Amino acid sequence: MSPSPLTSVLQITNPKTWAPFFVPTTPWLDHLLGTLSRHMSNYPRGQISFLFTSNRVIRRYNAQYRNIDKPTNVLAFPASSPIPSWTFLGDIVLGFEQILSESHDLQIDFAHHLTHMVIHGALHLMGFDHQTEAEMRIMRAHETKTLHQLGLSSPFSTP
Repeated sequence: MSPSPLTSVLQITNPKTWAPFFVPTTPWLDHLLGTLSRHMSNYPRGQISFLFTSNRVIRRYNAQYRNIDKPTNVLAFPASSPIPSWTFLGDIVLGFEQILSESHDLQIDFAHHLTHMVIHGALHLMGFDHQTEAEMRIMRAHETKTLHQLGLSSPFSTP
């Protein structure tokens, strides 16, 4: 029997803020995670909890857990101990204003950049990091492959 796919639990603080740009949904998240998990068959699968929130909230988490007192685009918090029959991989927190600002800077659609940040966070929960150049290359390769499978360009490509 193959492992269960990646699935999501969704919470959005102040959905009206997101509405003019893109409102994340559980089916959308599950589609992204399903696409990621198809080429990551040797990595953990299970449930991921998502919180789509404001810069104010993500800044507080960033200060509390990383000692960095500024907002960021995405934070990933791995679960401390998975339950054998049901794997909870962890929590991902995404900051609206930061992602919106970055999408403008990158000159890409908000939903495109948000998709990338969801994939980035999920890869962190699957054990990937980007502390070294080698780790960053591996993580970017997985991000790029998944984005291409979703029909989106890589933010790492040169125009």
